[in-house]
Amino acid sequence: MDRQSQKILIVDDEEVAVAFYSTVFKYYNIDNFQICQESRKVMPLLSREAVSIVLLDLNMPHVTGRELLKQINDEYPSIPVIVVTGEGNVETAVECMKSGAFDFLAKPVEKNRLLTVVRHALHHQSMSDELQASRESYWALSETTTE
Repeated sequence: MDRQSQKILIVDDEEVAVAFYSTVFKYYNIDNFQICQESRKVMPLLSREAVSIVLLDLNMPHVTGRELLKQINDEYPSIPVIVVTGEGNVETAVECMKSGAFDFLAKPVEKNRLLTVVRHALHHQSMSDELQASRESYWALSETTTE
């Protein structure tokens, strides 16, 4: 999957944060992203749409980012989740990483750090997709040669 087709799901209820991410991504030609400001809609959205990475705020009404992180990792373990939060303390970062976060960013997020982490996650996801395709190809080939 090439980077242009990789979709980023931004999960944040703060208008300012969403505007920042959108502006940074558009400026750097990252156009394939979707915004979800309602935490209750995230899991249904993931069940029907292909998403490469999730940018997730922890402090959300209804379903918290912590709950979503666990659900996403349980149901979609191959999707890297980057936690972005105003809770920029070490304990929260460690808790998120132990819960399966790909990376952790403290708000306010510096744009270069955001871009570096997002690009790294997209690259990681691309490599995972290629590895999975290679495995499937290998097993398909080995099945046809043993018949």
